[in-house]
Parts: sequence; C-alpha cells; structure tokens
Amino acid sequence: MNSTLQCISATVPLARFFKDGSYKRCINRTNPLGTQGQLAESVAELVRVLWGAQYTFVSPITFRDAICKFAPQFRGSDQHDAQEFLGFLLDGLHEDLNLVTQKPAPVEMTVEREAELESLPTQIASAKEWEIYKRRDNSVIVELFQGQYRSRLQCMTCGTTSTTYNTFMYLSLPIPNKRAPTKVTLNQCLDAFLKEEVLDKDDAWNCPKCKKRKSN
Repeated sequence: MNSTLQCISATVPLARFFKDGSYKRCINRTNPLGTQGQLAESVAELVRVLWGAQYTFVSPITFRDAICKFAPQFRGSDQHDAQEFLGFLLDGLHEDLNLVTQKPAPVEMTVEREAELESLPTQIASAKEWEIYKRRDNSVIVELFQGQYRSRLQCMTCGTTSTTYNTFMYLSLPIPNKRAPTKVTLNQCLDAFLKEEVLDKDDAWNCPKCKKRKSN
C-alpha cells in the first residue's frame, strides 16, 4: 500500500487535481460500479495531508478503512501485490470520477465499420476509436493513465489487413533474453513488445479475402 500511495502522490497532475478540490466537480455518485465518491474523497484527504507538510509521518487509517469496505480482500495484515492494489485503486477512482453518467450502448465492430477504419489514415482511425471509447469512460484516470495501441494483422498472401485499436492501462512487456551481462533498457522492452511476428499453423489468421487460414 505504501509504495502505491507514494506513486499516486508523486504523480503531480493527479495530486494537484485532488489537492485543489477539482475532483469535487467530477464525482459520479450514481455510478453503480463506483463507491459513490467515497474512495475519491478518502484519496483526496490523504493527498492533502501528504502534501501539507504538517506531519512527519502519516497513518492512512481512514483511507484503509475505505479500501477494505469495498475490497474485503485487502483486509487483515497479509501482504498483497502492489500492482493488484494499484489496479483496484485506479479502477475505483475512475468509476468514482467518470464524467459519463449515462453510458451509450457499446459500438459493435461490424464489417462495414472495420472497412471504414482500414480505409482511414492510422492517426484519424485511432482518434475516432479513442473518441468512441471516451463516450463511455472519461475521467482524469483515463487522461493520465490510459492509452491506446494498434494491433494489425496482414495476410502474407493477398495483403489484406485487419486493425484493432485497444485501450490499456498496463502493458506487460517482455524482457529480452540478453546473454551479455548488460543492462536491459525500457526501450529494449518496448521494442520487443512492438516487434512484428509471423502467425502460422494453429495461430494463423482466417483471412476474409482468401477464405482460409493464412500466415500473417
């Protein structure tokens, strides 16, 4: 919990958002997926104390009580994975601060819509998909912690492509296998994540133009 709270507090735009009271205008008390603002308010109070420089140490009892009320798995004194706790915290804050009070129906990926996306420049298609996503989920958490990546399949026989735009909050990056005793940089991990790969056999794509599984 401590390491997660230190990270949240050190994320200056988010800390400022809570410290200056901006969060109050964003609380969604009708969202059944949230805590009716209780989690957001407990985080705001904790951030104000951490940034107030009034105390030499902080015991976040009220914050922990709010966490345990909505996430009983964190009760007790057992150790938990920091990313698991961070995931719950950011998800809860997003739902508490989601500016969308009435979500429209999800937009289905039809053949026509996919064809339209394929015909557009990547930047425009990406912006359209991001706009659609924010019609249902729009909060300071989305702005600061979420992103979008593009995944494209391309048939190696006819060249037909199929592109999806996925939102993410976390990326599980592979660590390159380096035999030499050198440090692995973050950029190397990102390069490994973005590396093209050939899918064949059981993983081959069922190309809609070739009407059969093709390497891609």
